[in-house]
Amino acid sequence: MRIIATSTLNQYARDHPDAAVSLERLASWIKAASWASSAEASQAIPNTDPVSHDRLVFNVAGNKYRLVVAVDYERKVVHVKWFGTHAEYDRIDVATVGFRDPRH
Repeated sequence: MRIIATSTLNQYARDHPDAAVSLERLASWIKAASWASSAEASQAIPNTDPVSHDRLVFNVAGNKYRLVVAVDYERKVVHVKWFGTHAEYDRIDVATVGFRDPRH
């Protein structure tokens, strides 16, 4: 799978050093994957919750943070949509949340 955009994950890691190792590990797993469905993704990566057929939520750093992605299984592309604390996650609509630039 290709991550759009790895630079965004790197910025999240710089902004949240306590999540850096978890984000790096997660990025490695995603890049090595070739999922055909959200069920395959949630079976392959621990602490992954499918939200819909094309949205996944990854628990990061012991569930302190959440990463929301949209997946195009046919093209093998993962789009980073949102990253934040578990408390912030509780205030968003995970099915529709859009990209949040970590620099702003």
